[in-house]
Parts: sequence; C-alpha cells; structure tokens
Amino acid sequence: MRISGDFPPRRGRPCKWGRVTPPRGERLQDERYGFCNLPVQNVRRGSGLPETSRPSEFLIYPAMGGSLLFLLFAAQLSSPTFFHLFLSWGFLAILWFLKRIPSFEAPPRRVLFLLLAAFITLRYWMFRTFDSLLFVSLADSLGMLILYLAETYGILIYFLGMFVSVWPLKRDLAPLPADPETWPTVDVFIPTYDEAPEIVLTTAIACTQLDYPREKVHIFILDDGATGERRNSPDPEKSAAARERYITLRSIAQSLGVGYLTRERNEHAKAGNLNEALRLGRPSSGETPPAEQRARPGKNPGPPNGAAEDPGELVLVLDCDHVPARDFLKNTVGYFLRDEKLFLVQTPHFFINPNPVEKNLGTYGSSPGENEMFYRSILLGLDFWNSSFFCGSAALLRRKYLEKIGGIQGQTITEDAETALA
Repeated sequence: MRISGDFPPRRGRPCKWGRVTPPRGERLQDERYGFCNLPVQNVRRGSGLPETSRPSEFLIYPAMGGSLLFLLFAAQLSSPTFFHLFLSWGFLAILWFLKRIPSFEAPPRRVLFLLLAAFITLRYWMFRTFDSLLFVSLADSLGMLILYLAETYGILIYFLGMFVSVWPLKRDLAPLPADPETWPTVDVFIPTYDEAPEIVLTTAIACTQLDYPREKVHIFILDDGATGERRNSPDPEKSAAARERYITLRSIAQSLGVGYLTRERNEHAKAGNLNEALRLGRPSSGETPPAEQRARPGKNPGPPNGAAEDPGELVLVLDCDHVPARDFLKNTVGYFLRDEKLFLVQTPHFFINPNPVEKNLGTYGSSPGENEMFYRSILLGLDFWNSSFFCGSAALLRRKYLEKIGGIQGQTITEDAETALA
C-alpha cells in the first residue's frame, strides 16, 4: 500500500505510516522511525505562485553559462602534476566539509558546491580524453574506447542531473480563501484493474474523509477489471471473476455513497479508463450515465434518468493503492486559485511497504528508497525550470487544460509523462 501526499521522513530513514487518514496537521509518530509531517507539494509552475528565493532567469542563465566556460578553461590549464593533485584532493576536502553544513544544501550556496564538484569531474574527463587514450592494439584500444564512452555517457548524465537540480524549489502552502463557496469542485478518480477490493475500499474510505466540502467533491471508482467485455467473456472463470468483482466494487461504492464507473472494453489501459470517466463527466448528445455511477459521497443515488451533475473543475487521480491524507485537497487546491494558468500539482508518493530491491537487500527502514531521490530532489529541480510532470497518481489537474489536450494521452505506456508533455 502507498500513501500519497508529502511526508518527509526523518533524515536518512523513511517513515512507516500507522494510519490511513490522519487528522489535518497532525504529526504521526511511529515507534521505529519517528515523526512524519504533512507540509507541501510540488507544482507545475505558473505565474504568481509563492516559492523559495528564486533568482531572475535573466541572471541564472548567464551565470551558469559563464561558470561552465570557466570550468572548461580551468580544467584544461597546463600545470604541474603535483598542482592538480593538490587541487583535486583539496576540492574533495572542501566538498566533504561543505556537505556537513546544512546551508550549503539549499540555494544559493548549493551552486558553489555543485561548481566545485563539476570542476573535479570535468578535470577527470579532460585527463581521460587527452592523456589516457593510447593505441596499443586493436583489441586493447577497442576495450579502452568502450570504457571511455561509457564514462563519458555517465558524466554527461551527471552534468544533466546537476543542471536540472541546480536550484530546487520548496514552496509554501497556498491557503484557501475563508469562504468555501469560492473553492473549486473536484472529481476524484480511483482507477483499478485487478487489485483486491479491500485495497480499493481503503482508498475510497480515505477519499470520503477528505477535509473538503462534501458538495464540492465527486468520488469515482473506475473499474477496468469488470468491463462488459470481461463479464461476458466466453471463458467461464474469467467471466465469473469479473461479475463477482463488479458486484463487490459496486456494492462498496453504494455503501460509501461514491460513484462507480466501468466501460465496455479495456482500451488504452489506464489512460482509456480515465478518459472514459472524463467523457462521462460531461455527457454529449443528451447522454446521461446511470445515476448510481454519479452519486456524490454521502448522498443516495438519484433516479436513473436524472440530469448529470456538472464535472469538477479539478481532477484528482489516485491509484487504488494510494491513500490520501485528510488535508490533501486543502494543501493543494489553493495553488489553482492563485494562478489561473496552473495545470498540475504533483505530490510526492510515500511507500509504506518495501519494493523488491529494498526487500531483497534488506535496506528498507535503514536508507531512503529511490522514490525519495526523485520526489525530494529531482522533481523539485524540475519545478525550477517549469518542467515538473504528471507522475500518474496523487496529482491534481485542472480539467479544462486536460480536455484542451484531448485528455490523458495513451500513445505510450507512460501516459503520465506523455500527458505532461502534451
């Protein structure tokens, strides 16, 4: 199971969550890993959003370009070997020292740290390029060249990552207005395919507990595991399983007072499932989806031929094993009110169970997972360049912009990244 929202763990160790829907602002303590907090999210930047000290783009681009030219010049200077030896080990010592000063982890001092690291790396690459490549024999030279190209590729990726993460943005929360009538409506989509109903139930329950006006939230279970095609499959076992799933999830939806949607065929996987829900949210040609599929949380289904309700202005996408914190919407919706051009707010994902690598190596609970590097560093850096992207779940999107690009993109298997680039 996964918990969505921003839950920064104690330094060096991931938190283990102990509750599905924590009260707003509560700090939850685990006996092994300490406290978890619930502060901010990463956003696809538009104008007018608050952010940590961010230099003018007219200054940062020339400064980075000038620094790179200086590094190229300095790295190829001819000087005695002992001088370069002293310089390299001296810079490494400085980096070791600066790493232990917290202020050098954040801009603008972070830039100095990165420039020192870049100089050492670039000097090594210059050495490998101009001093170490020798022709001895065809076989030796071929192996030497392959190793050199592999190192060059790694260094190129290293510099690209350094460029992306040069100035990570850490944003403050955007509070909602005091009058709830001005808050936008939200459609919550929970797509599922073959996950156990108990997992879907947990997420659906958490969604009904979101701290947001009930009349402004529409919650839908999007079941792609019980489509008409699967329920009518010639395979008796497949058909029986789909029918049982249909009855179970539909009963769960009715008991919680949330919507249940399925479709005729599995087309375009998760993207198709979400797009079908987006289409039903705004019926065309007089089409009205079944009323039991459009029920709001806490309300009984209306008559089968009742008019469809207006679609939500925002769309929250949650994988069925992503359990949102209770204050999820209150911590994210405010960004959209501050900036009418904002398309996406992507929040970090927190995993309460180890992935296969962490399980096999026994590192879960003793070192951060790979997702921590992405959501705590890379995505913050992408936000600086206005390039943070949709990660498929735990994200809030503005519906009108989503419809403008034709919905969730489904030409590739990475529909989330494709949608962000559309």
